[in-house]
This record gives sequence, C-alpha cells and structure tokens, in this order.
Amino acid sequence: MRVLIVSDMFPRGDNPLSGVFVLDQVKALLRNGLDITVICPTPRFIAHLGLVGNFKRGTALKSNRRHISGVEVASIPYLNLPLSVGIQLTIASMYLALLGSIKREFDKRRVDIIHAHRVFPTGYVSMLISRKLGVPCAISAHGSDVHTHPFNNTKIGMLTRRTIEGADQLIAVSYSLALQIEGLRRPKNPVLVVHNEIDTTLFKPIPERAALRRSLGLPEQGLAICYAGRISQEKGILELVSAFDSLRASNPDVWLLLIGDGPLRREIQNYGAIRQNRVFCVGPVLHDDMAKWLNAADIFVMSSHKEGASMVVLEAMACGLPIIATSVGIVPELEIENSCGFVIPANQAAPLTAALEQLIQNEELRLRMGFSARNIITSKYEPANTLSRLPQIYRRLTSHPLGDF
Repeated sequence: MRVLIVSDMFPRGDNPLSGVFVLDQVKALLRNGLDITVICPTPRFIAHLGLVGNFKRGTALKSNRRHISGVEVASIPYLNLPLSVGIQLTIASMYLALLGSIKREFDKRRVDIIHAHRVFPTGYVSMLISRKLGVPCAISAHGSDVHTHPFNNTKIGMLTRRTIEGADQLIAVSYSLALQIEGLRRPKNPVLVVHNEIDTTLFKPIPERAALRRSLGLPEQGLAICYAGRISQEKGILELVSAFDSLRASNPDVWLLLIGDGPLRREIQNYGAIRQNRVFCVGPVLHDDMAKWLNAADIFVMSSHKEGASMVVLEAMACGLPIIATSVGIVPELEIENSCGFVIPANQAAPLTAALEQLIQNEELRLRMGFSARNIITSKYEPANTLSRLPQIYRRLTSHPLGDF
C-alpha cells in the first residue's frame, strides 16, 4: 500500500521542532512496511507584490527534496498571502502546487490513499485533490485547527466545517478533540482517535541529575519547575510566573526552567534577570535533546488555556516527572489527578500555586507521581500501542487486505 502524507508541519532548518510528531509517525509507518511518500507544502512570501506592509517578509523557497532522519521529504512552495488579501488566493496557490506534485507521484506509481495533517488549509486542499484523483483522504486534526482557527476567521470556519463534512475519515489525537470536531460539523464517518506516539527509549528517566544539570549549565542544587512550549499569554506563562513569584520567598531553593520561544520571551528574560539565578529561559531546543532538559527538572507544568495533544506533557510523563496541567486538550484523558499530578483550571494562578506548593513540600509524593506518570505512558503511548491503528484505517478506506502493503 502506498500512502501519501501531506503535512505543512515537518522539521526544517529554521524550525527543527515543527511537526516532530508527524516525522515520528512516518518513521513508524515505514518500519511497519508501508510505502510512504511525504509532501510538505511550504509557504512562500513574495516581497515584490507591493504588499510587504501587510504580511511577513520571507525568502522565496524553491521546490526541493531533502532527507530528515532517513525520510525523504518533498518541499513544495506555494504563495501565502495575508488574510486581509484573501484566503482563496492562498488556497488556489497551494492547490495548484500540490496537485502538480501529487500527479507526478501518481505518474511514478499509483497512490492508494492521501493522509493530510491539519484540517485547514492542508486537509481541505488535500481533500479536493483526492476527489479529483479518485483516492480516499484521511485527515488528522491536531488542536488549534479545530478549537481556535475556525473561530478566529469566518471563512476559515466555513472551510473547516466543509472539510469535516467531506473527508473520508477524520482522525483526532485525543478524545476531547474528537468531540470538538463533531461539535463543529457532523463528519462522513465517526471521528477516530489515534494518539501520538512517545519514544520511551528516548524519553525516560535519566539518573545523576546533578551531573546532567551541570552539563546543561543549570544549577546543580535546588528544585526545578519546568515549562516547555510557546512563551506566550495563551500558554498560561503569566500565570506560571505569578505562581512562581508567590512561592519563591518561602522556597528559596526553587528555580524555574522555561524552554521555548514566543512573543513574551524577552519580557520573561528581563523578569529572570531581576531574579538572578532563579529563572532560566533557554529558548527552543532540539527535540532529540528535550529529554535531557526535562530530566533536569523535578516538576513539569503545562499551563495552557487551549491545547491539542500536548506532546510535551506526554514526554515529561515518560521522563518520570509529576505533572501539573490545566484541564484542556488531552489532559482530562490522562488520569493525572491524584495519580501522577494535579489538574487545575486554566487562566488562574492560585490553583497552580497551591498544586506547586504540595509537590515542593513532599518529595515522596513527587517520586510516587512521577513513577505513575511513566507507567501511564509505557502502557498507552508507546508506538506499538498507538500506530497499529493507522494501517487499519488505511486498509478500511482502501479495502486492502491485511498485510497487503
């Protein structure tokens, strides 16, 4: 069976963390014997159109093929215009670019199914092309393409609903996201849930924490609270900083580790400069190095207001960290409360402060919850437990017999 993966989320030079979960999924499918081709639509911004003031400047990108961790990826450029100019032009550009590329893949040998990532725009365009070429289309939803973008723009909302109605199969990364999809519009078939896999051979507890911290340039002593993600307001970073401020006077050995980038990074760095040796804002790190940084911490916090699969929470759990997370996205499904951490309401600093205080003061509780967190991941989110579902979905949509790959 030949599967064409279409995803605008994929690791690249300027953003090595983009779509790492898609790359992991592709590698697992290849190991399972499927014939996989990856196409990555890549936005191209044209400065000479006279619209520079309305959208981000960028460098025109050329079509190219590259290898990422042994996976060949075709980067297909398309013209990306700002919303104020018109979504339809962007869609048309992506459609024409992808149609030509996918037709060339068909000319080499038949594609049995298209699997697109993100409902809009990639999923919408892939659905249109699949209809033209007469092959089924599965679309994976990841979070903001369902719970945020359709509500921020009327046109995007309309096309997202149209995609949900028209796709042969919608796939969600969590049950809560599946419910949100069906709340937007009734799909052709019930939404199926395929959790993102976690590489538990990479994300695992690492002994000798003091030596690890020293190698990363972090304090060897003290208790570290870690956050990893976008440094922005909607990720609850301000509530985390407020909670840390409330705790630091009575807990002088506690420090804060922030991993990631975003619009509030400079503000947080200035905050950290005032509180010397208490706040470390290290910026984005390579995915292969993330396990080291997580293992340098004692507690992991996910304070987002909205979320999809929240991969970093799963990775922190795999590293054996107790979790404090807001009740969004996949979190309610993880059985965190009183087992491997605490679930708190979003957009509130006080509950976060209280949960942190409990874990800071009780080492035995931290260790017990971290052990439970690791067990949840190894029992539910290892590749063998998650990705067996995708070939089953592909076979059902294409009527391929078992083992006919």
